[in-house]
Amino acid sequence: MRQTKAILAVAILGIALTGYSQAQSASPTPNPNAGTYRDTALSGPQRIQLADAALTGTDPIAVAQAAYFMLSARPVINLLTAYPSFADAMIADPTLSGTITSPGTISQLFLNAVLFKTAAIPALSDKVAYLQPFLSSTFLAPAFVVSAQPAYASLVYQQAQLQFQAGNYSGAIATLAPVLGWNGNQAVAMTAQAKIMLRSSDVLSWVKLVYESEPFQQTQAGIDAVSSAFRSLDTNLVRANQFIAFEKSGTGTDPLAGAPLPQVTFVGVSPAVQALNAGVGGNNISALTIAVNAFATAPSGPQLNTATAFVAQWLRNIDDNLVRANAFVTAQTNGQPFTIAELSGTASTTGTGNQ
Repeated sequence: MRQTKAILAVAILGIALTGYSQAQSASPTPNPNAGTYRDTALSGPQRIQLADAALTGTDPIAVAQAAYFMLSARPVINLLTAYPSFADAMIADPTLSGTITSPGTISQLFLNAVLFKTAAIPALSDKVAYLQPFLSSTFLAPAFVVSAQPAYASLVYQQAQLQFQAGNYSGAIATLAPVLGWNGNQAVAMTAQAKIMLRSSDVLSWVKLVYESEPFQQTQAGIDAVSSAFRSLDTNLVRANQFIAFEKSGTGTDPLAGAPLPQVTFVGVSPAVQALNAGVGGNNISALTIAVNAFATAPSGPQLNTATAFVAQWLRNIDDNLVRANAFVTAQTNGQPFTIAELSGTASTTGTGNQ
């Protein structure tokens, strides 16, 4: 009998504990955006309709939030279909954006309105013609201009691609000239390729810039560009093979010796862009210092891997070969000390990079 009571007591305790546990479990968190244009459970048209309604309201906070949604939610919504007059009104009167949002986001809202209008233009040449005047606008310059440059450069690059594919290499070079450095090294690489096809007298300068602007992980693309230039100029493999051999050993004559870098200014504020502009300006030591500082302060993981490759890139650029760059990368895993003597300006280099 006592055993039966004990079993019953345990059973009752289990029920009580279960009930207590269930009573203390968290209830689902309500969706604070339910029923609004921010509610992702709603369809696109429903969200657009609600945002449109908010834009016509009198609550300044709701209007600001709805406007930002309408202008930044690409490609979830199509502003030109949903609320075309808003983009037109903002472009006609840029100060309008100041009435719907904080000053810190005016440039982004205005840029998105312009890009929406640009995207709706069918012809590539008309897109370029429409966007180009905004780059010289005094409104929010230079913040807007810097933000718009990559979009404009991408359109110009597409134009140059069509010219290049049609064999109009001189035309491609001329088209890309105003946007060199605006989209990383894309325009530079195509310019170099066009000059290879034309066997231009300054082609070695341009392929050297391609070589230096390529991240360390893409070094082969730079080597291929230099090799192609030598083969184009010489119609034989002698200097191309000399360069490839120099890349591996660092000994002998550097075939790129004496080739000056073209004066291209790369757009951006990242350490990689700052270093590249320093190198183009003739100060590889400053570029290497920027890379070493990035390495010293990078958090672990992918960012540290990128910073390690960043230092290797500038060791490669200073030497015009991979010997010390590879040694630096290897030193990260074998524990051997590695001194970057160039930082003090006391070491000689095997390549032709500027000190």
